[in-house]
Amino acid sequence: MTLAPRRREAVQRLVHLVRECAANIAPEHFQLPVAQQDDEPYRERVYCYELYYYLRTAWQNGAMLGTYHLSAEVDKAAHPVFRDERLLRLAKPDFVIHRAGTMQNNLAVVEVKTIETSMEDLADDVKKVAAFIRRGRYSAGVCLIYGIDNGTRVDDFRRKGRELLRRRGLLSRVLLLHHGSVGEPAKIVPWNAR
Repeated sequence: MTLAPRRREAVQRLVHLVRECAANIAPEHFQLPVAQQDDEPYRERVYCYELYYYLRTAWQNGAMLGTYHLSAEVDKAAHPVFRDERLLRLAKPDFVIHRAGTMQNNLAVVEVKTIETSMEDLADDVKKVAAFIRRGRYSAGVCLIYGIDNGTRVDDFRRKGRELLRRRGLLSRVLLLHHGSVGEPAKIVPWNAR
């Protein structure tokens, strides 16, 4: 990642925090039990709310240095930077880590998707992260995929994301994480893994 040392350290601390907080998510928030149904579906909102709770708790306990704010689902559609028609549908990320009220020192944007998400939805999230880095002047982005990978799904996501980010020149500024099972931290998935 080609960032100033202090900014790079803050991004690394954030990634560590996201990875560790993911390990706290209980089974019922990882896959939601549904009455009279055998399958337990993945529900992105349920997972995100729980992850936000753990991130916020860690934040308040001093896990993050500096004056960054953690915000969830901030709708940026009315923000001058995102008024462009092409950006309006991309203007509501799952989490932003920023200094509210200023365009200076925006740290990161985090997008979460389930292992069952479509490639089209994943592509939209990668484009959203890219738009926040380029237009919103965020230093980095995180794409977090969660769910049990019974095949090559994470690898498919990795290839698709790598292709989109490489075209935009942002491969070094976005990290891919996979939270594959309850009780374990999310793992970093290198874009160039084989």
